[in-house]
Amino acid sequence: MILKRLMIEDFRQFKGKHEICFASSTKRSKANITVIYGENGRGKTGVFRALMFCLYGDRRLSQDGEASNNELSLVNLHKLRAEKAGTPVTASVEAEFTHGEERYTIRRSLRAIIQGDVIHEEVPDVTLSSQDANGNTRTISDPDAIRDKVGSILDARVREYFLFDGERIERLTRASAEQRREVAQGIRNLLNIDDLETAIDASRKLCRALDTEIRAKSTGEHAKVIKQINEMEDKQSSVRRRLTELDDEARTALAELHKVDKELEKYQEISELLQGRQALTTRLEEVGEQMTLVLSQMRSRAGRAAVPIVETTIKEVFDLIDNRKQRGELPPEIRQELIAKILSDGRCICGRSITGDPEARSRIREWKERSEDPGVSDAALDLWRYLHTIISRLDDERSGTESLLQRYAELRHEENDIQHRLEQIKEQIGGTERNDAAQLEKHRQKIEADRIRLEAERQNLSVNSAQNAQELETLRLRRSQLESQLSIRDELVRRSRMASQVQQALSGVHDAFRKEVAESISRTATEMFRCLLDAEGQRNLRGIVVRDDYSIQMLDRWNTPFLANISAGQRQIMSISFILALARTAAGGGAFEMPLFMDTPFGRLSYEHRVNLIRQLPEWATQWVLLATDTELSRDEGELLVKEGRLGRFYYLRAQPDGTTSIEDRPLEDALPLLRNRRRIAHEHG
Repeated sequence: MILKRLMIEDFRQFKGKHEICFASSTKRSKANITVIYGENGRGKTGVFRALMFCLYGDRRLSQDGEASNNELSLVNLHKLRAEKAGTPVTASVEAEFTHGEERYTIRRSLRAIIQGDVIHEEVPDVTLSSQDANGNTRTISDPDAIRDKVGSILDARVREYFLFDGERIERLTRASAEQRREVAQGIRNLLNIDDLETAIDASRKLCRALDTEIRAKSTGEHAKVIKQINEMEDKQSSVRRRLTELDDEARTALAELHKVDKELEKYQEISELLQGRQALTTRLEEVGEQMTLVLSQMRSRAGRAAVPIVETTIKEVFDLIDNRKQRGELPPEIRQELIAKILSDGRCICGRSITGDPEARSRIREWKERSEDPGVSDAALDLWRYLHTIISRLDDERSGTESLLQRYAELRHEENDIQHRLEQIKEQIGGTERNDAAQLEKHRQKIEADRIRLEAERQNLSVNSAQNAQELETLRLRRSQLESQLSIRDELVRRSRMASQVQQALSGVHDAFRKEVAESISRTATEMFRCLLDAEGQRNLRGIVVRDDYSIQMLDRWNTPFLANISAGQRQIMSISFILALARTAAGGGAFEMPLFMDTPFGRLSYEHRVNLIRQLPEWATQWVLLATDTELSRDEGELLVKEGRLGRFYYLRAQPDGTTSIEDRPLEDALPLLRNRRRIAHEHG
């Protein structure tokens, strides 16, 4: 899909008719960036919302949360209130785009009336027209047929990975239930394996039905094992359901927490306390992640850390062997086998007879007494080498262990200090004279306690699930052995085995495909991430990995988890890279043949990160629609867009006296003066 034009009429902030034409790469020009620029609240997200409504009929976006329908009215409120009560107002959005060799125009409209303070909206009609390369046209007015056609061009399940905002980017930077849900949903949408999952479920039900019949005919251990398998499968299903419920409950709790925090922000006397608490809470999460990492490193060093305890003994043994080595006793000058042969033959190795030479035989016997068993000698030398290696590393091991212990103690101290400060803030907020604020704070504390409880339960269930899976595999193996030993060749058993094999094969394909997609996304996200990183990040960070529980982790150059330690800008780059990797995977691995909308993408990025994003992203996407505020896009970035030859269209969202917004198409030479100098922006924002 290449977006050509968007016509908006009386939609959201935009009263009257407005048009946006989108830039895209051609054979003659690589200018594929469209900038839609304006202050917060002027309608940047409204443009994004208009496209989603037009293509899919979406009335809400993922970031709308629990906002009421009245808050999300799509018809322009100024136009609606200017009419007589009960008089309908129609808003419409028309999008024109190409796909393959066809050109499409889709138009969707809705009608609204206002009665008192309540707005009633309905969608009266939608049409989709297409024109092929030969000029043949076709118009569809059936909503279901239009949904299927648009979905075949850009699947509704992956549309959010081409159209995303800063809030979604932020959700991906925290190791939480929300992050796991976001990643899992993205990967599942990309897999598009509904039929496969239906087949797995059907085969599972068939296996259960056949096992029920077999149990009725079986006795002894065979029947007992089948019963245990069924009970364990039920337990696993119950665990999976509960894990899903826990994630849902955690998301609900998080949404409620945000809602409460917004309410608390209304009380100016505690606003600073709330900001401080938010900063402390974020830092507490980071400290917790760092402590987990340090504990993991300490566990991995447990064996080596014990070595300094026996340092004295190690050095004594080493010195004993080393002294013998210095005296030439190790390795022995002559091996025992050779001395014994000389004495037995009565002839030296040079050929001289020693039979008649008592002194020579006496000296040779002394050699024999000083020489040791070769096995003992070799073992002593091996031990000397091993102890030499250990002693050479003692200082490093001691230093490393002490450093980890010191780091853990520092983190523990910081954790206690943060918790103490949070308690103080809680008392200050709870002690305010405003009872309503105190009640909200009490409610917030309960939500936080619930979130901790939910995460603890989830961790325990995850461990139980892994243990259950191992036990289930053991039971299935035992069942197979019993059926072989008992020579059970019953038709039901044969069918049950086949059904079980089908289920396991389908599940294997499902898991392998999911793992393959996750690994592909990890590789692609890492490649993009490293392209966007600044020089310091390139040195210290290795890449992004999607783990088995669908959480995203950042690895440092030693391949250890590092997400808790990266900067805000690096977190944003990480999230952008992951979402771009999802988009590329959805597009089949090449350039995204879709318009890539990014709402407030530069929020916390350093200038070097911004430069990398501007230079790299247009190479990956056929179209980039940049929704930017006046504090995000400075003249430096604007000049770079022009210098790179990437800026194709520039639209300015201008506030009107009545509170609406107009969309102004600005020539590129007039666009740059609208952008402010970076130093001025930095000065204004402290």
